[in-house]
Amino acid sequence: MRPDKTACGIIDAQSVQNADTAGEKGYDAGKKVSGIKRHIVVDTTGLPHAPGITTANVTDRQGRRR
Repeated sequence: MRPDKTACGIIDAQSVQNADTAGEKGYDAGKKVSGIKRHIVVDTTGLPHAPGITTANVTDRQGRRR
């Protein structure tokens, strides 16, 4: 039986180049990518909980707060 609340989660982000149609872009110096960053939190069963999109210059630590 699954518990009602998740006790643990995993946070990850991916920097991706985006088309010129994006309203805002950033530069991820670590990956050398100009574009956006996708953030996601999943629980221990793999279910997504908090997807989000920011500019690529937002760090992973800052992205989890948004």
